[in-house]
Amino acid sequence: AVPTAATLTASDNCGNAVVTFNETRADGSCDSNYVLTRTWTATDDCGLTTEFVQTVTVEDTTAPTFDGTLPDATITAECD
Repeated sequence: AVPTAATLTASDNCGNAVVTFNETRADGSCDSNYVLTRTWTATDDCGLTTEFVQTVTVEDTTAPTFDGTLPDATITAECD
């Protein structure tokens, strides 16, 4: 349920500002554990920049479950 990256805009008091976006992924201990680092950079006509960084940590914290009917956990049987 990782949210999609937002589309950010920027303004500048002396002209235009252009926003660029970059996303990197750092893998964790398994395919379902990782960190996304999202960086938006606003740059004006004079080359001045402002950054906004968002960190999204993705973790699998739910253990698997068995499907269907499970056999009895304890069975007592008489010897043959």
